[in-house]
Amino acid sequence: MGRRVGKPKALLEVEGKKYLDIAISNCQICDETIVITNSITEDYCEKMGYNSIENLSLDDGMIGSISVGLHAYPDSNHYLIYPVDFPFVKKETVTQLIDVLNDNDAVNCIKPTFKGRSGHPLVLGSCVTKAIREKSNKPLNELLRECESVLLPTEDEGIHININTLDDIKARY
Repeated sequence: MGRRVGKPKALLEVEGKKYLDIAISNCQICDETIVITNSITEDYCEKMGYNSIENLSLDDGMIGSISVGLHAYPDSNHYLIYPVDFPFVKKETVTQLIDVLNDNDAVNCIKPTFKGRSGHPLVLGSCVTKAIREKSNKPLNELLRECESVLLPTEDEGIHININTLDDIKARY
């Protein structure tokens, strides 16, 4: 639930499209897409036919949601982590991330960058996912610093545009 915006961020809209629908559309290149949801968003996913898993421990934040996905799909080598509150990410950026992964499936992490600063979405490999599975108490950004990452320069400002508050929304519209 987007406490600071008053409703689930996944159900917010830009140009008539829900943030979740944008993310799903951008991830069509992926072998499989799984949405980690709350109870409200779970109903929407069911209605839309999206593959989803409800996160019953929302207080654990993003790392808790990632952990839910990792435990549900333990045999995957890599995971694209796409926070729904980044609705301005270009589909091309997701395609580029997957292309880098396909060229070198031994990578631990792939981070898109714009003007030298990394953003979201990310591709996570075994170095980070192992720590999350083992219930590391470290925040994701700290785990990422401990693993070698491939940086993918992009022309996508959307990787930095995180919608967290009503002011963030007003600033974009």
